Amino acid sequence: MNPRQSRRLRSGWILYTGFFLNGMGVVMLGPLLPRLGHIWLLSDPQRGALLAAQFLGNSLGTILVPRNSRTAIITGSLYSWIGMSALALLLTIPSDTRGIEAFACLLLFVFGFGLGHVITTLNLAVGEQASGRAGRLSFGNALWSVGAIVSPLLLAFSLRSASPVRFLLWFAGAYLLFGLTFEILAARSLADTRNAAPPLASPLRVPAMTILIFASLLLLYGGAETSFSGWLTTFAVRAASAGETASAFCTSAFWFGVAGGRAVSSGILRNYPERRVMYFLLTGASTCGLGLLLSGSVVSIVLWAAACGALLGPVFPAALASLLAQRPTARQCGVVLAACGTGASAMPLLLSVISQRTSSLRLALLLPCTCLLLMLAFVRNLPLVEEETAPAA
Repeated sequence: MNPRQSRRLRSGWILYTGFFLNGMGVVMLGPLLPRLGHIWLLSDPQRGALLAAQFLGNSLGTILVPRNSRTAIITGSLYSWIGMSALALLLTIPSDTRGIEAFACLLLFVFGFGLGHVITTLNLAVGEQASGRAGRLSFGNALWSVGAIVSPLLLAFSLRSASPVRFLLWFAGAYLLFGLTFEILAARSLADTRNAAPPLASPLRVPAMTILIFASLLLLYGGAETSFSGWLTTFAVRAASAGETASAFCTSAFWFGVAGGRAVSSGILRNYPERRVMYFLLTGASTCGLGLLLSGSVVSIVLWAAACGALLGPVFPAALASLLAQRPTARQCGVVLAACGTGASAMPLLLSVISQRTSSLRLALLLPCTCLLLMLAFVRNLPLVEEETAPAA
């Protein structure tokens, strides 16, 4: 093993720790939403606005990510620390303070902006080299999903006390510590990876239609995943009269499925074409999503949510690996990832409007199911990558 490879192995844990913490941060608002709605007396559209603010920030953070990886990680972690710390302190002031909801939206936007900086840099870092790209992306995103599982459970535990302020401050500090640790101990790891990257380091300009297909696919994916994860806790409360701990577990079940699906997907993707695998996964996820809508008990919601997550989870790393195999420019890659963030910000807000006007969250959750069905049309038109989809000898 040469020194450069050794350095990457020693510093790789920093990158994967970032995936884990980013997963915790992105999904945290969903389980927190019922408590915020109770404290601030929020309607469904107001709750949806909070989700939209965070994911709009995430989307813009993806587009405007600095080219220098050190800058992207440290500034991203700093933005997220500021946003989450200020939100925690906002919960300590009187709930009838004028404009508190608007200020919360602003803080969540800043928080999401930092998350977008970090996750884009992490995905590009681990997916730049062709060899083992899908496996590394699947592993990193599996750790992201583990963070998404742990977050609602820790938050539910903290909600047993009067306020989640302590947990939010703890997370903000941990995310800032990650950024500082990366800066101090592993600042050169991404540069080393880029300097050592083979042949695929030189990008090509991918046809606009191909970028549009990938962008549309990930826009729908981001919208579906965030709609399910962001509203599952509230859905469990309303449809099954679940308590705070049980309802938060429904969200964790979804992310447990996502993590499990991504953990086993790397082996499957090595032996079967990516398009075929994604087509199968989306068909199954659509079926499970409809099963989830028909659920009326906590147990059935947990089971359907886990199954839906397991089938939906591997779609993102598979699509991202397929995109990076086309050797897009940094700007093209940013556009596609931003489309995912845009869907994640817009779809939950649209879902909240439907829920408000129909007085039925169950009916509104047909929206992410429709997104999954529409994704099938785009998957059929994805370009094949022969070197990565051919069965192993």
